[in-house]
Order: sequence, then C-alpha cells, then structure tokens
Amino acid sequence: MTRLGPVIVFLLLAGACSSPLTATPTPLPPTDTPIPSATASQVPTPTKTPVPPELAQQVEGFYRAILLIQANAEVVAEAAARVEAGELDSAQAEQILTAASLIADGVDRIIPEVALPDELSAAWDQALQAHAETRDLLGRWSGEEIAPADVVREMEAVRQRAEDAVQVGEAMIARVFGSDASELAASREEWLSIMVDEVFEPTVAAMDCGEIAPQQAGAGGTGLVAFVSDRDGNPEIYVIQADGSAPARLTDEPAGDFHPAWSPDGRRIAFYSERDGNAEIYVMHADGSAVTRLTDHPQDDFDPAWSPDGTSIAFHSHRTGAARIFVMDADGSGVTRLTDPPNDDWSPDWSPDGTQIVFNSSRGDNRDIWVMDADGSGMANQTHHPADDWWPAWSPDGEHIAFHSDRDGNFEIYMMTLTGGQVTRLTDDPANDYDASWSPDGSRIAFTSDRGGNLEICVMNIDGSGLMNLTNHPARDWASAWQH
Repeated sequence: MTRLGPVIVFLLLAGACSSPLTATPTPLPPTDTPIPSATASQVPTPTKTPVPPELAQQVEGFYRAILLIQANAEVVAEAAARVEAGELDSAQAEQILTAASLIADGVDRIIPEVALPDELSAAWDQALQAHAETRDLLGRWSGEEIAPADVVREMEAVRQRAEDAVQVGEAMIARVFGSDASELAASREEWLSIMVDEVFEPTVAAMDCGEIAPQQAGAGGTGLVAFVSDRDGNPEIYVIQADGSAPARLTDEPAGDFHPAWSPDGRRIAFYSERDGNAEIYVMHADGSAVTRLTDHPQDDFDPAWSPDGTSIAFHSHRTGAARIFVMDADGSGVTRLTDPPNDDWSPDWSPDGTQIVFNSSRGDNRDIWVMDADGSGMANQTHHPADDWWPAWSPDGEHIAFHSDRDGNFEIYMMTLTGGQVTRLTDDPANDYDASWSPDGSRIAFTSDRGGNLEICVMNIDGSGLMNLTNHPARDWASAWQH
C-alpha cells in the first residue's frame, strides 16, 4: 500500500491557495478533500520582494500549476521505474496510477484559472505539453497498451520538458520579483524529492483514534455513517454501521465521489461527483441506487447540505467566480445565490429549525465561521479568530456548532455556542483532526483523523472522551456523515 495523502497536498496547494507570494503557502481545503499533515512538504515560496497583489496571484497560480505538472511527471516516471525493478506489485502500481490521475485531474481543473504575464506564455505552453504527454502515458499504461519499461523511456523527455518550463518560470520570477533563481530551484528539488519519497512510503493501518474499542463505547451510537474512501482505488461513497461493522460501498465510478449528506428522512444521500467532467451535485437512494444529477453547470458545485424539511439543498459553487453559497430545490431547480463576497464562502450547514445557515468564509482577514439567515440576510461572524476555522456542523439541538481549527498549532475539533462566546477544544493530538459530524441524538461526534499516519473515521463523546476508531483500513477514509 502506498501513501496517497501527499497527493492532496499538491491538489490543495495548486487549486485552493490564493495568498500572495510574499506569504508562506498554507493548505486551504475548499471542500471535503483530506487535509494534509501540518509537517507535509510545501511548495517553495518564490519571492522575497513585495509585489502588486494581482501580479503576485497570477505568478503564484502559474508557478503552482507548473510545479504540479512536474511533480506528476516525477511520480509517473518513478512508479514505472519501480514496477520495472520489481519494487511495486500490481496493486501498489494501481494505487500510484490513481494518485497520478488525481493530480492530472487537479491540473485540468486549474488550467482555465491560470492567468499569466506574456513573459511566461512560452513556459506555460511547454508545461501544458508535458502535462498532456504525462496524461497520455498514464492512459496507455493503465490500459496496458504500453509496458513500464517503455513508460520509463518515454517519460525522460516529458520530465525534461516539465523541468525546462519550471526553470524558465523561475528565471522570470527571479528577474521581476527579486528572488534568487538558484535558491528557488534548490527548494523545488528538495520539495520534489520529499514528495516522491512520501508518495511511495508504505502505510499500515492502526487503531489510533484513542481510548476504547467500539463495543466498549456502546456501539458508538446507532444507525449508519456515510463516508468517503479510496480503498477500492478512487474516492467512493461508503456506509458503515455506527459500531464499525459491515462497511459497504454505494458508488462505483472511475471519477471521484465526495461529501455524502443524508436527507432528513435518512432515505437519500446527496453528494458531489466529478463523473461528468467537473464537480456537480447528485442524489441517490440510501442503498446507492437511482443516482440523479441535480446540478449541471460548467463550474464546480460542492458540499451539499439538506434543509431540515428536505425541500432544499444548500451548496457552494464557483459558478459566479469566487466560491459562494447557493440554495436549490431538492430536485435541482430554483437555484438561488445567497452570498456574494469578494473572497470565498464554503461548506454550508442548516440550523435544525431551518431558519439559518452556518458556513465558512474568508471574507475577513482569515477563515472564520459565519451564520446568516436562510435567505442570505443577517450575516454574522461567529469566531473572529486570527487562526483559520473550518467546516462548521450544527448540533441537532441547535445550541452548538462543531468545527475544526488550527488555532492551537494543528487542526483540532472544537465546539462553540451559537454566539461563539464559549469555545471548547474537544481533541488534543499532534496529528490533524477535522470535519466533524454529529450523531442524530447529539451525544457523539464523528470526525476524520490522521493520528496513525493514515486517514480514518473516529468517534468521540461531545466532551472529547470515549475516543474510538469507526474505520480501520490501510486506505484513506474521510468526510463522515451520520444518518439522521
């Protein structure tokens, strides 16, 4: 089994960061994509001199994209070399090919968003050629149309083309922004070396959530928990009993399926999927049947959340530029935009009475938890904290909001009263804990953790006690949602 967590680092850094080049890049997840370790390798910072924000963002987007392209070329070439040398078996090779395909998909998503000065157009064209060639070799290798030895041979020219593009870009950055091109290249080489090592590093499953086994926790609650896992090669929606038994896959698509959300009656699951070329909202029966596409827009739609009465679904979308909160009827009709900030709004969740929506926003100086009325009025910042607060989840009694934050150095689960006046830290671990989901009775919280070096679903009491693993698998499990 190979370690695919770093793949998400690249996707996040390439697609989600919008900080200026004068700041150290930070992984900022726009969706339920797994959060990387706080110690994971980061893209080198390309400049030391302050520059106009618009130009800085253009060059940052370009630089991250070409680094992602070079990283993917290195991963594919290294995978082929290791298969040829007998260091990877077929299952491990398939995992790596899946990882490389995810990176390639990430590049495809950000290509339309890259704006760059004329000086970088030649380097960009060269990088795009390398990306197209890498994707072509991936497809041929996956389809068994080409042997690993031939992939190794053909990837040499592709790797060189990708590196040449990066070097041209670094030279331009050095000239315009006062950087040292050699220092930047050295940082990049170190980053690529660490990245390749991490992608191929073996992982082992471990029961690392904490204190007790599911059976000792009174089965950890009742009902089903939906979650995302790549245990069958790519992200799919699964369900598992709240005692950790009987996991079952609901979706089976070559593209990724993400962020399950139960309807109030527990009979349907909304989710977003890339199966039709970009992220769209879908709904299916609780057994995975009758999949129906609800949105159809060239821009991405993410993170569905049902209204308590089951008549509406809130989600966030990039269809008008920055990420904004929208709401639609449960059949996909009547799409209405609720927010229109200069920056981004993500991850909505309804209050139990349906009158308000909590969401995550960067409309201030950092990422905070905000609440608004269900019609988009009455905006109020709930956290006002210099750290980043993410992915809010409203408790079933309407009295609390769970979220995760890096305010204490890494991502932990917190709970606050509605006004944000009383904030309680629920987890305390050097690893990352995030993406909280309440049990139907409000007594327990499921969340994602990488405590064992691998993403698993954990469960705890709302005071942070009674920690247990809900999942225990060598692949990654994340983004849990408890059946109502």
